[in-house]
Amino acid sequence: MGLSEASDSISYEILPTPYHATDLTKSIVAVNDLWLQTLGYDRSDVIGEQFDDFVLDDGSRLESIVAEVREDCRISNIELPIQHADGDCLFASFAVQIGSAEQPQLHWQFHDTTRRKSDGLGAREFREAVEHAGHAIYITDRDGTIRYVNPRFEELTGYSSEEALGTTPNILRSEEYCDEFYQELWDTILAGETWHYEMVDQTKTGERIVLDQTIRPINTATGEIEGFVAVNRDITETKEREKELAWTNTVLSSLLEYLPMGVLVEDSNRDILTVNEAFCDIFNIDVEPSGLVGSDCVDAAENAKEMFAEPDRFTQRNCELIDRREVVLDEEFQTVDGRTLSRSYVPYPLPDGEGNMWIYSDTTKKRAYQRRIKRQRDDLEMLNQVLRHDIRNDLQLVTGYLDLLIEKVETDNESQEYLDRIVRSSSHAVELTEMARNVAEVMLRQAGDERLISVADVISDEVSAVQSAYPEANISYKETQTETAVLADDMLNSVFRNLLKNAVEHNDKDVPTVTVSVQNSSEDVFVRVSDNGPGIPDDRKTLIFGKGEKGLESPGTGYGLYIVQRLVDSYGGDVWIEDNTPSGSVFVVELPKTSSLNNLC
Repeated sequence: MGLSEASDSISYEILPTPYHATDLTKSIVAVNDLWLQTLGYDRSDVIGEQFDDFVLDDGSRLESIVAEVREDCRISNIELPIQHADGDCLFASFAVQIGSAEQPQLHWQFHDTTRRKSDGLGAREFREAVEHAGHAIYITDRDGTIRYVNPRFEELTGYSSEEALGTTPNILRSEEYCDEFYQELWDTILAGETWHYEMVDQTKTGERIVLDQTIRPINTATGEIEGFVAVNRDITETKEREKELAWTNTVLSSLLEYLPMGVLVEDSNRDILTVNEAFCDIFNIDVEPSGLVGSDCVDAAENAKEMFAEPDRFTQRNCELIDRREVVLDEEFQTVDGRTLSRSYVPYPLPDGEGNMWIYSDTTKKRAYQRRIKRQRDDLEMLNQVLRHDIRNDLQLVTGYLDLLIEKVETDNESQEYLDRIVRSSSHAVELTEMARNVAEVMLRQAGDERLISVADVISDEVSAVQSAYPEANISYKETQTETAVLADDMLNSVFRNLLKNAVEHNDKDVPTVTVSVQNSSEDVFVRVSDNGPGIPDDRKTLIFGKGEKGLESPGTGYGLYIVQRLVDSYGGDVWIEDNTPSGSVFVVELPKTSSLNNLC
């Protein structure tokens, strides 16, 4: 019976030799029981795998074999070293035939020629197979003296054939193992058994390598051991990856353990792979996290759904998210006991499929805090409206009528003094409402209102306004011709308005003199507001920006400079005080040319 006939009738199980079939890409599509028995594999380990993975070769010979059989339809006596399941090397002689045009598969049969090749070390076919092997191979006599090494051995260890022959495998010894370990190795192979171990060896240059090593006795025709063949597969990179993966898993496990959020990861079958203690706490599960690993997540979800105010929505959303496999963040559910749980879903890739990661956090306190803040903001907004439109307007009306009353009413000195006090108190009350309005506006500011604003234009407007309000002062500003745009909002005017008023109101000279200058650097704009006042002691230069802090002998509210500090901070800038010469202070405002309102309240 020919190979083609055997394949077509699916009767390859009756073949007297090991047989397998591959497609033209060398992927194994069929294999008989004798093949599995000879090489020690299970069928699930073989079907769908590349035949290259079982051949101890660099791959080039298989490519040429496939090309040749497609040209000639059938070839035979092809010698290849095959990897046994226990790591051993088996030498095989193959016959290969291509199937029909309707089923263009490659059919492979082989005979085990290991014994023959071991006995005939000098045979051309055996040497060719070993020298093309992808693993490092060396052969010793019974005493352990190296008699042969293949090219891969030279490449991997750094020892040339001339350097290795006549020595022993001790040249690779890394001092990783004690003498008892090597005694066990020798006891095993001298007893005629195969030694298989992951060895840490050392190259000629001292570099450590990890080898999946198999040492098998070579027997004579009478069964006596005459030497040993060692096949070494370099797994150094694999071990490094395993070490890195183990370290990563340790870090992730520690991270999961201490995360304040509940995390559960399930596999493609919806079995729980890992879960942390925070998850158990959130769901009131009185079981150690390790006790949940392997449980069915579907059953767990069914048990947990009754704790939610909308149980059906909880389970339905689980299915929807798994079907869509899209990241969903911070989806909220209400529990029957009044809690708010935030749930995020992240598709989780696994080596054998697609898993799911669920992240839960109890946001009850957070949501209550946000609601409280919103109520406070609403109340503050209402207060601001009252201050701006009602109280302030009424006070301005009172002061206006008082001015008219003073002009028209003849009074004695005592009555005049009373009227003056009323005017001063009313004016101060107006100032207080204006400052309260400014504080409220600072607290109510929202991100997103920022835009490019010219610092020079703002200063020019505020200098004119303050000069009009304080005609006795001398305020000068030399406008700059360079670009002074910064990212800010309309409250930038309040920064310079408060600094200019502060420089005038806290001045002890007959003629308050204030000078404003602007300087540019590549990244920042510097504004200097200099006055000729009494100056500020060093120990107060920082404190003066505090809430409610007043300058020396100040009749003001103490909130002007606090507002300046808050606003400049929110623009990503800085403000500080320097001494002026010969007297007075210099308030320096530094504003970045590109910023964002990221420090609001």
